[in-house]
Amino acid sequence: MSYIDKKQLEWDTKMKSLSKKILSPYNKADLIRYKKAQYIFIFASTIAIGLIFLTLFSFFNFDSERLKQVLISASLLFFSCIIIIALVKKGKVEIAANFLAFSACLLAAAGFINRPYYVAGVSMGAFMFLALAYATLYCSTAVSFSILLIFIATHTYYFFFIAKPQATWFLLQTVQTQSIWMFLTLQEYLWSLLILYHW
Repeated sequence: MSYIDKKQLEWDTKMKSLSKKILSPYNKADLIRYKKAQYIFIFASTIAIGLIFLTLFSFFNFDSERLKQVLISASLLFFSCIIIIALVKKGKVEIAANFLAFSACLLAAAGFINRPYYVAGVSMGAFMFLALAYATLYCSTAVSFSILLIFIATHTYYFFFIAKPQATWFLLQTVQTQSIWMFLTLQEYLWSLLILYHW
């Protein structure tokens, strides 16, 4: 066995041991709840590790203003991930799932509002749909519906009070098209919820 293979094996063993400790409050017989806790732990851990690399990358490649923005966002999300992992460890997977959903929702909404109007839809807009997909899979209908309403309110505010007053010429048409497609997509999601639960 090569040196790299040995290190990989050691890493896999440590991660399995850590995962076993984190998931100790859950009974494997309740497969759905166990897997839910397992996936949320994986999500939170992966995001936290990714944020560390993002921060290191930012130190060497971004200017001071951009670095400040990244540090604020990364710090908030990193500590959210720590809280989520702690909640999973305590056996409160439902609270952990909701905490992750609302953390992602608020960060996506705040990031969307703070991005330039001509790139907001193609940058932070994509994360909104990921947050919605996550909430739909791992949270209650009330939580996913609440997040949907937050995103609709965010798009409405952004279009009428930020993008539309600033956009001129062809950029105004770009903003209008972007908003229409966003609203249509969110509306389709809303109707899907209503049909699914016979509202």
